[in-house]
Amino acid sequence: MLFSAEAIDGLVHQLGGLRFHAECKLVPTHDYTRAYLNQQTTQPEVKNDEDNQSTHKLNKGDMQAKCPVGTAVVTSSGGDDLQKHYDFIIHTTPPFYRHPPCQTKELKQILEIKDAVVSDTHSWSKELLRSCYRQSFNLALDCNSYMKSNYFSNLLGMVGLIKPAYRHNKRVAVPLLGAGCRDFPKELALEVAALESAAWLSNLDSDIPDNSEEIDAAVVFGLLEEADAKSLSDQIEKLL
Repeated sequence: MLFSAEAIDGLVHQLGGLRFHAECKLVPTHDYTRAYLNQQTTQPEVKNDEDNQSTHKLNKGDMQAKCPVGTAVVTSSGGDDLQKHYDFIIHTTPPFYRHPPCQTKELKQILEIKDAVVSDTHSWSKELLRSCYRQSFNLALDCNSYMKSNYFSNLLGMVGLIKPAYRHNKRVAVPLLGAGCRDFPKELALEVAALESAAWLSNLDSDIPDNSEEIDAAVVFGLLEEADAKSLSDQIEKLL
C-alpha cells in the first residue's frame, strides 16, 4: 500500500492525499531486505553487468524494498478524509501465491517461520501470508510508540498537519489479504486470516503491560460475499 495501485491501495492513496503520499515516499528501506534474494519469484533473478553485459544472480543486499514480502510498516492516515475513520495505516506486502520470494534460512528466522511447516512453494506462500498478518497485528498494538519515534510524523504533528491519535482501543480494519491479484485460493486466504486473527486476539492480553489501561480489541474484515464473512467468522470463533 506504499505505492498507489487499483483496488484498496489506490483508494487509500486517493483519500490520504498529499500528506499520506509524502510520508510513504519517506519510508526508509526495510531492515529485513538483506535477507531477500528477490521479492516475487521463485526463480533466481539476473541483472546486466555494465562492463560485459553478462548476467549473474542478484545478491542479497541488492534489494531496496520499503516493505518486503511478509513484513509490515506503519504510517499516519494522512489527510482529513482518512483521519475521520483511521488513526494509522499499516502497509503489508503479501506474496504471489505461485511466485513467492526464494526461501532462505535467514528469511525464515527473521519472519519466525519454522522449517517443518514449509514443504513446497504453496506452503511457503502460506507462511509468508501468515507473517503479513502477524507483523501487521503487532504494529497495530504498538503503532503509538512507533509513530512517536517517527521523525516525519512528529514534524507534521508539530505544525498541525497530523492530529495525535494515541488510543487504547484497538479496532483493526483488514481486507482479505492475498485473495485478489496475489491469487491465493479464497479458502486458503480465509484460513490464514482466521488463524492469525484468532492468535492475535488470544495473545493480546499477554502482550499488554500490567500498568496499561484495558484495551478494547476487535478485528473487522471487509468482505464482499456474505458467505465468506460467515465462513471467516465461524473459523475464528472455533479457534478462540
